[in-house]
Amino acid sequence: MVFRGEIEWEFNESGQFQTTGKVLQLIRNHLAKNELQQAVELYESCAQSIGDDLIADFDTSSNNVQKALANLFFRARDYARAAACCQKMGEWEAAARAYEAANKLEQASECYVRAGQRDKAAAILQKAGAHEKAAAIYAESKDYLQAARASESAGDILGAARLYREGRDLREAVRVLARITPQQREFRRAVVALADVLVEMGRTDVALQRLTIALPRDRIADPDAAEVAYRLATLCQDLGRSRDAIHAFDMILHYDPRFRDVAARLEAAQKTIQAASSVVSTTQAMRAITSGDFAIPAASTATGRIPPAVTASGTRIPATVTGTGVLPGTRSVPPPKAPTMPPPAAVTDPTGSMAPAGRLEGYQLLKGLPIFEDLSLDDMRDFYHLCEHVRFNPGDVMIEQGQPGPGLFIVREGSLRITKVDREGREAEVARVPAGRYVGEMSLVDDSPTSARVVAAEPVKAFKIGKDVFQSYLFRNDLVALRVYRSFVKTIAERLREANARLIS
Repeated sequence: MVFRGEIEWEFNESGQFQTTGKVLQLIRNHLAKNELQQAVELYESCAQSIGDDLIADFDTSSNNVQKALANLFFRARDYARAAACCQKMGEWEAAARAYEAANKLEQASECYVRAGQRDKAAAILQKAGAHEKAAAIYAESKDYLQAARASESAGDILGAARLYREGRDLREAVRVLARITPQQREFRRAVVALADVLVEMGRTDVALQRLTIALPRDRIADPDAAEVAYRLATLCQDLGRSRDAIHAFDMILHYDPRFRDVAARLEAAQKTIQAASSVVSTTQAMRAITSGDFAIPAASTATGRIPPAVTASGTRIPATVTGTGVLPGTRSVPPPKAPTMPPPAAVTDPTGSMAPAGRLEGYQLLKGLPIFEDLSLDDMRDFYHLCEHVRFNPGDVMIEQGQPGPGLFIVREGSLRITKVDREGREAEVARVPAGRYVGEMSLVDDSPTSARVVAAEPVKAFKIGKDVFQSYLFRNDLVALRVYRSFVKTIAERLREANARLIS
């Protein structure tokens, strides 16, 4: 046994010093005297763990000693015990930070929830790979877009689409739903959800097309197919196309006469036809569906399959193989009539199946940014989908001097003025930013007030990546964060070299 100051030490079998019981009391004495650094050094010097012994009488200690003990553990980097102490004291935010430092991310998330910081709780869960739990927290906070992204990461495409729709980002809802192929078992459910979004976007024509493609040609054999037929029938009914609705309702009745309110709807559609002054014949309906820009070719009588549809732009849409034969006692039901209206000139199909809508417009501007030069195509697509498409009128202030910047702006159209504002409020223009350039990139990683004001000099269209969205994404993607921050360092180093060169010259 040897002595160091006031402490007795012994050698263990490995030749390391280990403490006797006196060191525990000495650490407690240091804490009581607010001699935190000495207590930390003693605690770190112990060969064996004495943390549990120190915590044993935590509940009966004074509030000051409890805080000192939590600080001791934190400074000694015993983060798990620091978190446990903070939890006992109800210091939820401090507990969350300590659990995070200990890489106990789910516990950190729980503490952030208790601290009322639900966004941080959800971001921590995403970093831990618990995307479903993160989505639930975001949704409870009504942050539907973040919830949608988390659901998409979890592989819940239908849930992500529902949340994108709740967050009013209909194009993102269309994008994720279009990812589901006919070979996936969720395909028909995705088509029904996609049709609802398309109708909300005013694209009833494309909704009818998608539903018609997904509808079995001979018979309905499962609930998902029945849902497709039901949505198609109700949409036709809403459009006043009762005969087409009857065709689809009739298919459902052969599958399940008690399905939803089909019997009542069928009766209503039949009464509408009876009251109409003229009726479109079945032959005319079939002629309509096999002509026009959104034509759906009729099923082959030999195979009972839908041939691939061809859009106005020449894109082939995969057909759904639905089987052959007809149920005994039933008849083959002709498909509902598809619309013949031409597509709009600019965006022909929000689902992305037609070429113009599949492009990531402005992508090259984003790719050209130095901070993204090391990222892969998939990473760049992720950042593209994080962008907001924003517009500004002449004179609109995009970044205010003296305040933390809101994020990165990439100018697609128009130009910006960068001005300095003096104490009297007078502006002096110092630079112009043309289309294709960017401003505000440092605000993505720095909360410091900006040194200048940025104003739209004319009507401006731009991409915006908000600071919170950017940091949340990097928090969940360590490798991407490493590459982005490395690019930031290179950019800053280059600017410093340029500044030094100007000073020297």
